[in-house]
Amino acid sequence: MYYGEESPKATPYLKKVVELQPANAKVWQMLAVDAERWGDNNASRGYMGKAAAADPNDPSYSFYYAMDFEEVDPAKWRSALYDLTKRFPNHERGAQGLYWLAVRTNDPLEKVKVFEQLRTLYPPEKFSWSNGGMSGLYDAYLQQNQPQKAKELAKAMGDKGRLGRQGIAG
Repeated sequence: MYYGEESPKATPYLKKVVELQPANAKVWQMLAVDAERWGDNNASRGYMGKAAAADPNDPSYSFYYAMDFEEVDPAKWRSALYDLTKRFPNHERGAQGLYWLAVRTNDPLEKVKVFEQLRTLYPPEKFSWSNGGMSGLYDAYLQQNQPQKAKELAKAMGDKGRLGRQGIAG
């Protein structure tokens, strides 16, 4: 009840639950959200790591844990997202990780590389994050002066969605 009300009174109860049930990934995640809510990002990251360790077969915990490192350790963030794709090659969270890696990189060459990996590893016909990323790949091709690749991508995508800021232009 306290957790749902975003009350600081939730913290000791959540800690007691994980003391009694250390393999309860859901409560570790709740502790992570609770700590972040009160501005303790280090504790939040630690709790999310415990959630991922408590249930290593759930890609969501691993995804959120990886994302926690974007600002504090970009190398670890990248590495964890690539690891996610290896561990969960058939799950939407792997596609989501590559999507955010591509979108948030400032390196135009890396952006193309990661979007292409997203397309290859997670076919846009099957994964919504990959489908959504194809407009980013289209734009990245145009920004890299590769209009032929953009055109080929647009043709391959067909009616699966609108690509680029101006749509599919010849």
